[in-house]
Amino acid sequence: MPETPYLQFTPGHKANHPLLPTDQWLVFNGTKLLFDGNGNFPTTTDIQSLQPFMIDPLYLGSVVATQIFCGEITTEALLPEHFSFVDSRAAILQAAPENSMLICRAIKIRSWHRKNRYCGVCGSSTRDKLNERAKECIQCGSVVFPRISPAVILAIVNDGKILLARSKNRNYAFHSVIAGFVEAGESLETSAQREAFEEVGIRIKNIRYFASQPWPFPDSLMCAFTAEYDGGDIVVDNIEIESAAWYLPSELPAIPASGSVSRKLIDWFVQTYS
Repeated sequence: MPETPYLQFTPGHKANHPLLPTDQWLVFNGTKLLFDGNGNFPTTTDIQSLQPFMIDPLYLGSVVATQIFCGEITTEALLPEHFSFVDSRAAILQAAPENSMLICRAIKIRSWHRKNRYCGVCGSSTRDKLNERAKECIQCGSVVFPRISPAVILAIVNDGKILLARSKNRNYAFHSVIAGFVEAGESLETSAQREAFEEVGIRIKNIRYFASQPWPFPDSLMCAFTAEYDGGDIVVDNIEIESAAWYLPSELPAIPASGSVSRKLIDWFVQTYS
């Protein structure tokens, strides 16, 4: 995965200078995001007509001298010319890597901001900390940072075939590699072994790091690995997984869209074993 565009972004919790016409905005309407026809975010100038309707504007950071903000509107009226709302999940997969990262950050920070208006310890109101991205309770001083939940996702290979599974969630009409959240006290490798055994009943070995991808639904960091089959028969859990099987590169079923780390794992398998 490209790294250079990510290094240009500097996360922040407070704007460095007054709002400029060229600063960029990630504007949401529910789960939809405002883009132009070329996949660009609007600038401050572009959204002048929307500013009076903006809810909870938040600073995300900067790319060189350009400040990046996000906010929400509840109307699609007065949209700037050449801009329209698109599904934010699709936008993450289709956008350039640097924009995909910003979308993930905006979704996560917005969600964290909304869910932590009150202290989880004493119930009092919270406020933004002055020196870092965090909420602090005005009563007991408890501090809450944006939560990130690591998850593992695995390309398991056996004799030139990859294990692909179909989720019991009927919204997913494709097969993909298996994945699951890391439990408390686990290493990523231990989590990978447990998920493989729990979901499809097999053991794995030679677990190797592949890549990572933020996925803010709700707050995941997908940690991708490759692994080799080490024994056992496929037995699906019938809780999360409906079916699973080994597939040659030439006989793959419907798979995830390009842009996802799951698809990158499958593409790696095809390139390596074809």
